[in-house]
Amino acid sequence: MSGRDDDLLAKELEKLAAAGGKIAAKISGKSSPAVTAEDSEIMRKAARRLDTDQYREERMIEGDARSVLQLAYDALKNTGRILEENERESSVNPRVSGVVGAGFFGKNPAVVHAEIVGADERRCTLRLTGAAKEGLIKQGTARKAVEKVLREFDSLKSS
Repeated sequence: MSGRDDDLLAKELEKLAAAGGKIAAKISGKSSPAVTAEDSEIMRKAARRLDTDQYREERMIEGDARSVLQLAYDALKNTGRILEENERESSVNPRVSGVVGAGFFGKNPAVVHAEIVGADERRCTLRLTGAAKEGLIKQGTARKAVEKVLREFDSLKSS
């Protein structure tokens, strides 16, 4: 996993903490969020120190590389958000990347990369790699995010 993915996961966890602070403020009747800018910075620093779990799965898919990568793009888009160009890291292989919620209530962010790592005229190899921050209680967020994208991919492919 790259430092860029690590920073992205820290920012996603920071957003999650800020959203939780807004909900807590509404519940408590406070007019301002319970999470301050200082709290967000602490959350980002703490997230960077968490272990990063990774999961990888490869599949041989019938079809040309372009259509398979388009299906992977659609699956990522339907299960999360596609990374902007400035958020993505480069790859020698055709690749699309996104952030997918998985783990507890689907709220833990995972970065998922879908790339074509081999192809011929009739089929190609699609590799999905997930990375997620894990605390003391491991939730398998990276694995769950990859599986979620693959379920959506299979659903789109069969329709």
